Amino acid sequence: MHYQNYPYTEDKIITCIRGSIFDVVVDLRKNSSDFLKIKTFFLSSINKESIFVPKGFAHGFQTLEKNCEVLYFNTKEYKFKFQVNINPFSKLLNIKWPVRNYILSDQDNNGIHITKNYQGLIIKK
Repeated sequence: MHYQNYPYTEDKIITCIRGSIFDVVVDLRKNSSDFLKIKTFFLSSINKESIFVPKGFAHGFQTLEKNCEVLYFNTKEYKFKFQVNINPFSKLLNIKWPVRNYILSDQDNNGIHITKNYQGLIIKK
């Protein structure tokens, strides 16, 4: 699960143009009534759906088949030092990932775990 901190907070549009993915967004906005709630989607080259991920949400996905291609449109450029990684297996989030036999990058595996003490994000305009 990823997002970028200010001043590189970004909106995203995500589309799966080959294969299929299980897509997850988490509301990290401190003052939101949906704080820490997750929403899941199945995106594929067959259903041709896209999702909009606004500032203040973490985003991640799991491929459901080989040779997937995912297209991102971002409103800000990628800046490594502003990226935050959340471990996708944070117990508090309790995301039900559909593929059990997965490969997880070191970057994601070493991501922060969201706990009940997580303070959330304040999104600057």
